[in-house]
Amino acid sequence: MTGIENKSSQERYPNMYKFLPELAEMACDAMDLEWGLPEQVAAEKAVFEIGIKGNLFTDRDAHIYTLKASTSEMIDWVELAASKISVTIYAMVKTTVDIDENETRDAVSDRMVDVYLHGSSCDSDASTNKEDLGADNFVIATNPEDELCLVNKGFLRALIDTAKRTTDLESVYNDETGMSFDWADMKDLVIGLDD
Repeated sequence: MTGIENKSSQERYPNMYKFLPELAEMACDAMDLEWGLPEQVAAEKAVFEIGIKGNLFTDRDAHIYTLKASTSEMIDWVELAASKISVTIYAMVKTTVDIDENETRDAVSDRMVDVYLHGSSCDSDASTNKEDLGADNFVIATNPEDELCLVNKGFLRALIDTAKRTTDLESVYNDETGMSFDWADMKDLVIGLDD
């Protein structure tokens, strides 16, 4: 046995172990067993299947995995994938901003927004160690009737489905405000609904 083989799966593949200990164990088997043995092939396949089932890979990632030239490259790539996590950041800020000298009040809604993700609480420089993520989608509302709210996507889809099944109307409306919205425009009205 080599020095590497004497290390635990947690020491060898800390990111995979953090994601799922079983994944790290299968990675060790895929690397340590004699290449081509049924057990080794099964372990390599298990790493792939566990990654897919646990949503560690996207469809594109899964294709990349199969293109790797060796077991070592595959396992190293999975370890790297396990060090990352896909996130969607939702933020709502209510504040006041200064209007520039040559800027209209409505033009404020055309400004750009950047989102910064600070380092983890384990990072001693978390307040200064930050990454500019930009902002994929954002809305700056300057009028109360344009304001948005954050809502659970599953709840909203259920609400829309229930409303559609209980009415023959092609739009929803609010008698109090006089506002109405067509069902066909729902994807434009709700950011991220179709993601």
